[in-house]
Amino acid sequence: MIPRLIKRSSRKILTSWSSYEKTVIENAARCITTSEYGHIVDKQTNRTFDITPSDYDYQLPEDRIALSPTTPRDASKLLVAVCGSGTVIADSTFRNLDKFLPDNAVLISNDSKVIAARLFMRKVETGGLVEVLCLDPITKTTLESLEAVNSCEWLCFVRGKNVKPGTQLFLDDMESPLKAEIQEKYEREALIRFTWNSGREYKFRDILEKHGIIPLPPYMKRNVTKDDRTSYQTVYATNEGSVAAPTAGLHFTPQLLSKLEQKNVSLVRVTLHVGAGTFSPIVTESVSKHDMHDERFHVTLTALKQLKENCQQSRPFVAVGTTSVRTLETLYWIGYQLITSEDFRSRQCPTEDLSLSQWFPYERESSLMQTNTSACNSHLPTRMEILDALISWLEERACDSIMGRTKLIIVPNYPFFMVDAMITNFHQPRSTLLMLVAAFLGDRSALFHVYRHALEHDYRFLSYGDGSLLASPVFFANNNIDIDK
Repeated sequence: MIPRLIKRSSRKILTSWSSYEKTVIENAARCITTSEYGHIVDKQTNRTFDITPSDYDYQLPEDRIALSPTTPRDASKLLVAVCGSGTVIADSTFRNLDKFLPDNAVLISNDSKVIAARLFMRKVETGGLVEVLCLDPITKTTLESLEAVNSCEWLCFVRGKNVKPGTQLFLDDMESPLKAEIQEKYEREALIRFTWNSGREYKFRDILEKHGIIPLPPYMKRNVTKDDRTSYQTVYATNEGSVAAPTAGLHFTPQLLSKLEQKNVSLVRVTLHVGAGTFSPIVTESVSKHDMHDERFHVTLTALKQLKENCQQSRPFVAVGTTSVRTLETLYWIGYQLITSEDFRSRQCPTEDLSLSQWFPYERESSLMQTNTSACNSHLPTRMEILDALISWLEERACDSIMGRTKLIIVPNYPFFMVDAMITNFHQPRSTLLMLVAAFLGDRSALFHVYRHALEHDYRFLSYGDGSLLASPVFFANNNIDIDK
């Protein structure tokens, strides 16, 4: 028996939503008034900054943490749930994703590639073992640092005894020319200068490829295997720089992507290099005191033009993973500043120096739009206006991409501007990723409705676990398709 996509209970959800919520979802590209956004900000001021992380805790049994991927990738489970209530309308398989997406959907994925960033080195003075995890290059871009042939500097996690500024390190492998020196030390992190002289063009990426280890998440509590080099990468990973995989994309196979293209689903790639901070639970008593990790994003002009073309056709944007969500929402606020700030728009380097602070969207006042540059003047910019601003800015400067850093934190009551549906895995307790999903579903109650269902129906959790598709009732109702559960 093939049930209808929307159960009767889900239809009730759709009809019970407020007229404001339905209007926003049905016409995502329209202008949102400052009074509407001000209402959201007012709620945010009262509720967000004092969110207690313990409210986003739950019991995750050890045996529900997936230690290896499903084979084949798209054989993993797929939970389909409705935003607003968290009602689960289907328990399916990821290879059936095409049955849940409309023909005109836009699938936006993070193409960042995980690097073998973990090195085990020894101290020159004592021979003591030091674990080094390369997190983020200093001064240069990720690509430039990986392409370096003599030296480079990285911010790294370090673990070992008596590691301090001036400590010199070497690799156990006597054939390796790599040496390192601790330049600065802060708690668990250190600024490390790597040097090597091999007598030939030997890039830092070559050293990591030969001597480095893929940094699996700490909660897996197992050694890395040869298979992880492949399975802990998406099949479309191209841009090196992550120390953790954008895990929602691990479920895709070339066959599934081909099936989606045949269905006329548009595929767009963005890049956000995932940092180790993505695994860090919130340990402060309030979210307001949590220091969000920053991550590098990179979006090409071609991708922006693809998004604009699809936006013109009113196609729904489906983000693959929380990293794609954060990239798209970061683009919104970068574009917002281009439209509203002459000083911001006058920047001559629209690439590496850009950054978005974690609380930027929440700190805007109700008088956000005091400029006449927007076609909506007294409204927040539309999705189309944002894409227009980003594209024209890059074209004026003859740049082919935009890049920078984002610390954007997304918590309940955040108003999503660039995303209509999201594919994501099941996340750690007390994590910022869990709060992002709660924000997208609507609130904490909807989040735990979904997670209780996943726990009761044997879903696998975390990086190698199963996936979910989350979207509004309108998204599913407009599909008007039948699916196998």
